[in-house]
Amino acid sequence: MVPDKISRWRRNVSGTLFLVGLGPGDPELVTRKGANLLARAPVIAFPQKAGSDSRALGIARSFLSPKAVLLPLELTMQVDPEPAARAYGRIGEQIAEHLQADRDVAYLCEGDPFLYGSAMYVFERLARDFPVETIPGITSFSAAAAAAAQPLVSREQSLLVLAGTAEKHMLEQRLKQSQPAVILKAGRHLPALREILQRCGRFETALLACNVSLPDQQIMPLADWTQDTLPYFSLILCPRPARRAEKDRQERQSTAKKSPAPAVLWFTRAGAEVAERIADELDATRIGPQSMGEGAGNTLRELFLSGTPIIGVCATGILVRQLAPVLQDKHADPPVIAVSADGRHVVPVLGGHHGANRLAERIAARIGGNPAITTASDSRFSFALDEPPPGFVLADARAAPAAMAAVLDGEELQVSGDAGWLEEAGYPVSATGSVPVRVSERMGEGDPKKELTFHPRTLIAGVGCVRGVDAGEVVSLVRNVLKENHLAEASLAAIASINIKSDEKGLHEAAAQLGVPARFLGAEQLRPAAAGVPNPSPVVEAEVGVASVAEAAASLAGELIVPKTKSFNATCAIARAHPGFDREEFGRPRGQLHLVGIGPGEAAQRTASATAALKECPHWVGYSMYLDLVEEVREGQQRHESALGEEEKRVRHALELAGRGNRVALVCSGDAQIFAMAALVYELLDATGSRAVSGDARRVAIESHPGVSALQVASARAGALLGNDFCAISLSDLLTPASAIEQRIRAAAGGDFVTAFYNPRSSQRTRLLETAISIFREFRPPTTPVVVASRLGRPGETVVTVPLSRFDPSRVDMLTIVLVGAFGSRMFARGDGSCCAYTPRGYAAKGSIEKGRVEKGHAEMGHADSSGGAT
Repeated sequence: MVPDKISRWRRNVSGTLFLVGLGPGDPELVTRKGANLLARAPVIAFPQKAGSDSRALGIARSFLSPKAVLLPLELTMQVDPEPAARAYGRIGEQIAEHLQADRDVAYLCEGDPFLYGSAMYVFERLARDFPVETIPGITSFSAAAAAAAQPLVSREQSLLVLAGTAEKHMLEQRLKQSQPAVILKAGRHLPALREILQRCGRFETALLACNVSLPDQQIMPLADWTQDTLPYFSLILCPRPARRAEKDRQERQSTAKKSPAPAVLWFTRAGAEVAERIADELDATRIGPQSMGEGAGNTLRELFLSGTPIIGVCATGILVRQLAPVLQDKHADPPVIAVSADGRHVVPVLGGHHGANRLAERIAARIGGNPAITTASDSRFSFALDEPPPGFVLADARAAPAAMAAVLDGEELQVSGDAGWLEEAGYPVSATGSVPVRVSERMGEGDPKKELTFHPRTLIAGVGCVRGVDAGEVVSLVRNVLKENHLAEASLAAIASINIKSDEKGLHEAAAQLGVPARFLGAEQLRPAAAGVPNPSPVVEAEVGVASVAEAAASLAGELIVPKTKSFNATCAIARAHPGFDREEFGRPRGQLHLVGIGPGEAAQRTASATAALKECPHWVGYSMYLDLVEEVREGQQRHESALGEEEKRVRHALELAGRGNRVALVCSGDAQIFAMAALVYELLDATGSRAVSGDARRVAIESHPGVSALQVASARAGALLGNDFCAISLSDLLTPASAIEQRIRAAAGGDFVTAFYNPRSSQRTRLLETAISIFREFRPPTTPVVVASRLGRPGETVVTVPLSRFDPSRVDMLTIVLVGAFGSRMFARGDGSCCAYTPRGYAAKGSIEKGRVEKGHAEMGHADSSGGAT
């Protein structure tokens, strides 16, 4: 650089260096400020590798003035710092020459200048000597998250931005955290990153984004990328681990199973809005002024006596006065919470030690209010002694009140066992404390009524069994093994077995009875552990491919403390988990595939079962348009989109994703069972050879959530055309020969069925609908009603009823369903101008028949009387 550079800048004759972030690649994503600056900058500097075009210049070119001086700057991509330093030194000198000549320079930088950009090195060399202004740009990972419809970070979460070039042990340490992450510079480090993500349990949900915002953009699950390197402009999105993200929800679910669903009550119109928001958060029963039957007092007391948690959007006094006659024991009271009508105050009134305080905090977080926690233990400490944190169980609650009272009077806890969480919660702990506390997996030590005993959930029961084992046998075996070894059942964290048993009904029922999850491990995971167990079995190895199931599964969680014990059809071994063990991260649960029919489109037509399944499944798989229809339900769930024509690929992906232990919703329009994906699911489960799915996928649990089909909605919109026998036929000949479809059309027409035609017509398929109408005209009168319904439940919905003689097939498309009436179907106009179509069920004829029978009977009775009289 020239010697007088600094002095010239101080005399304010220097140009300004603008570091301009261009975003991920699409020129439309350049900020308005950046575009305006580029249009007036006299000098445009941009990085360029030797022998190639500048990507940054390509993004910015449309904004540049024709008079702008272009300054290409040759970059080196060498890792060696010395050549890189020399290259940036030359770049700094080239830019400085223009700045010293009082010319502004815009330096182009893809993405954001201060995020892994070359602009940072330019800034380091010039910022002390020249004025610099930075124009931020949209980051690649922000654009990738938008393109993938994957929220990055919310609420209390932190976002980790990691470089794939970093030390691998550091990356693994970071990725083990339960926070969303972005990995940049993955490139040639992909094999190592794959292994790290798998060890951290994050590979299944990781997304790969390449060339984001450009025409050749690719967004896909990382698991679908088979090569060992990535394109240069690639990144990996790692959403918060699905199991970690769900732990709070699972804990809430386990709590909910112990009591009825909460009830939210409001008594005035002013409280209705807050009550609805609370009910949405808790999936609670709604009880407004019109639903209280014999009055508010009776309603409240009935709920309280049934153990139902009560949330009243009302004054605290209302709840206290109405519930006073039925108050019994604070250790048995269900939660009762008062919420002010404006949502600002959330007050636990009763049941603080039965979840009211936690429930109040949850409600307050949802509606933006303040939880007024007044319980002494909760106001002074993070939790009460009779409400230990997740992972610990109080052996006998009767010891808690006296211990809590002593602590509140200034006494200290004397703890045996690992209970650092007590000190973290603020409890006084000392070696000479007067309040004994024991933390142990063992039972029968001390008097649980006089000392506090907490059982940590640290025991894993490894279980092997024969196919078809009875749940009662497994439960008895596990309980006997625990009891004989003086181990507390409350310390049981999970049962574990080999993955080929993931569909074993008895194991799941046993886990439910024991109150713990069932986790499954593959033979390849068990094999290293099986090599060191005390009781390997060649018979077991011949059967399942590994010499031990019970002992190996247990020992993978920690130290084997009880070797294998056998019953007639099962085996059990017990291990003490390693420190830091997380049962949600151990093995895999049985995957679940939910077949969700979302109805025609509008939320009002969707079943509660379907909505609940969508909320509970972290993964949604489906055609993009169908996923869009339920987008308002999504709260961080990952979308797995596919195009029309990729149905088998879509279903296979859903099954394999569920096979990896996930809960997956396969989203279908209408009803999944009717011309949708349900049949294909079972077809692939039944397939062999090259079409077969993996063993894990074959063992997933499947649950169907029926939806309202288009034929039902079309009939309802038009009247009641399905009032008598009906059938449905798909006119798509992509999978069914046209000749077979024509046979079915003729059979339906000849059988006098009301007939619904799905997939009636596309731009390429026009003949079959015309053929169908021609056939029906042979069997139906011209006045037969035809309902033409398009885009049901969506914007632009139309429902038109016309006589068969006036039906025009050219007005039909793939978003239309056509219903053709039976011979006896009718249509008529009403006073409001609407046209109604219906098919009589036959009641009029039945009435005539019944009338005839009665008249005939009377005549016969009259004849008998007269003849009797003559006799």
